[in-house]
Amino acid sequence: MRAIFLVRPHPGGLCAFARRQPIGCRGHSSVSTVAGRASLPRRETNNLNFKDHQVIYEHQSTEDIWWSLLVLQFCTFSPFARHSEWLLQRNESRDTAAPAVATRMVPAWFREAVYKHFCAGRSPAEVWARMNGLRAHGVGAILDLVESEETDTDATPYQQHGEDLKAEDEFDRRMDALIASVDTAAAMPGTGFVAVHVPALSSPGLLEHVSAVLRRAFATLSTQTDVGMHTDTDTDGVKYGITSWEIFQESYRKLAVAISADEGSPQGLPVPASAAISADSSDGLRADYVSWCRQVGLRHLHLLAEGLQHLREEEEEEEEEDKPASSGTPVMAARRSTASRSLSLTLTSTQQQQLERLQNRLKRLVERAEEKGVKLLFDADGCTEPHLLWPALEHLAYGLMSKYNRTSANSAGEAVVFLSYDDTAASGRDVADMPWRLQAELSRAEREGYTLGIKLVDGPRMIGAPYVNCMEVLLSAVRVRRAELMVGSHSPAVVEAAVAIMAGLGLEPVDAAVYFQHPLGVADRLSFTLGNEGYKVYKYCPVGDMNKAMPYLVRRIKEMQISLQGGGPHDLRLLQEELWRRLVHQPASELITQAEALAHPPATGSAAARQQAVNGS
Repeated sequence: MRAIFLVRPHPGGLCAFARRQPIGCRGHSSVSTVAGRASLPRRETNNLNFKDHQVIYEHQSTEDIWWSLLVLQFCTFSPFARHSEWLLQRNESRDTAAPAVATRMVPAWFREAVYKHFCAGRSPAEVWARMNGLRAHGVGAILDLVESEETDTDATPYQQHGEDLKAEDEFDRRMDALIASVDTAAAMPGTGFVAVHVPALSSPGLLEHVSAVLRRAFATLSTQTDVGMHTDTDTDGVKYGITSWEIFQESYRKLAVAISADEGSPQGLPVPASAAISADSSDGLRADYVSWCRQVGLRHLHLLAEGLQHLREEEEEEEEEDKPASSGTPVMAARRSTASRSLSLTLTSTQQQQLERLQNRLKRLVERAEEKGVKLLFDADGCTEPHLLWPALEHLAYGLMSKYNRTSANSAGEAVVFLSYDDTAASGRDVADMPWRLQAELSRAEREGYTLGIKLVDGPRMIGAPYVNCMEVLLSAVRVRRAELMVGSHSPAVVEAAVAIMAGLGLEPVDAAVYFQHPLGVADRLSFTLGNEGYKVYKYCPVGDMNKAMPYLVRRIKEMQISLQGGGPHDLRLLQEELWRRLVHQPASELITQAEALAHPPATGSAAARQQAVNGS
């Protein structure tokens, strides 16, 4: 496997970051924190012009604009978007479902055009050239490794997937690729970002099992009845993961007895006092049961699972005793018993070993990132049902934040680990409650002394006012250095809202720990306008073989179809206007000069870093 690398804008040279101009606060409409509102805050200043196609596409040659127009035009066709995976696949693979007719219908040059529009390249040299072109115009890059196919998660929950230890070698190989990415990102000027898909580093089935254990723990420690949720509210409706001290103590006592047959603290689990927090009123102590669960390391998670399983079995036995004899046939009772055993919370010895290996991988990765000054973006991409893994992802990411997002020799309380908040985080919950959950996470981070790192991603549910409410909560925390935020939205209204809130809070683009992220080939009108104004903006750049990037390409094509069919100055229309301007109004001599400049972008990074990118590993 070759080394994969990241490029981030440099504060000098041709990079637009050297031309940063702070955006003033004039005209900002104040917005109350976490308040419900029907419209987004609008920016009244004219600094951001998302319609200036000459500035937006100055990084592209006329030939590249032709190709981009072709790809985006095809994305507007519903049949192409609907059958894109079938049409783009090559029939060279034995496993492909695409027949030979698909290859004849869609020539190789068009498949390559689609791939190049949305992906950074296959080889390190290709990616390096692409990143330099972005960087020269004020835009950085977050590289996404697509070295492996999307992982199957259709097997029975809590089983399979993690039983074959041979897969551990593959997980180690992927970790080595991430380490190489961190090293190369560190060789570049400024701070780099690396995307970390947690399901690619361990079995999704194992992570789903961990999620089930955590859901049960949340329910047990807070006396909730719905184990699918792990929220709890105070009387004022603002707290998340908080319960009364008496309830927590009683639940902990039962759990301790189930684990060690006594009421003391089982070795390996946090003491009850670690969950205690001061109440906001005269009610006395409260208990943060979510914080307590996150202190349980992966190496000791089997103890928690064992105790929870014992408690559940006791509850089931009591329920069976209370049921009348006519409540079911022996066959139905046997089926219930079999279901209970199949969904056992207990971790096998193999699963315990896998969890320990996962913890070692993550520790190695984050320590290297901390040492090199690189930031990591954790998400659950790479599986078909990421919401099933969300509690485990939270457990891992927040546990790492509490240890590494602190003041160190190389950083002053900067965030090394970021967690992606998207529709997965809102699954099964009211999106209107998301700002309160983030407020609770900020309070938790403040109590424990670490900086919260969040990448806020919009989606079908996390959009509009709920998204902006979450964004305002986090931007207010950025102002007092309690959080760092990456805004993952390619909605112009959301970007304008973010800029307006930043201006109102006095957050300067140069200094604030606020980053904007858009996919490569998407929302160029936002990315390059923001970069030209000095904001920290990045393109999300997948790297790897086209067949392995197919799930990403299909998802991106379908999203672009919806986006391009809407109104407004979208990328397709702006590309058409820029092409017309060049062909009709721009002299041929300028076109030639521009093409030569784009063909030879300025070199970046040290000589050693450039050589590493070319050679790979």
